[in-house]
Amino acid sequence: MFKEPCTILKIKSRPLFFCGLWFVDLELQNENGWRFERRAMFASKSAAENIKIGDNIIP
Repeated sequence: MFKEPCTILKIKSRPLFFCGLWFVDLELQNENGWRFERRAMFASKSAAENIKIGDNIIP
């Protein structure tokens, strides 16, 4: 998977803390229309809680 911006379609879990990072399971769509699931990592709890459907992230 290339590191390209993806749009969040669905947030599948609440933020979970493990090994110093916050993880959230997401359903994403890339620029080519491909849909896939990824576990995104965040350094802070506030960053993990503030993501919204429609935001663009690089998984």
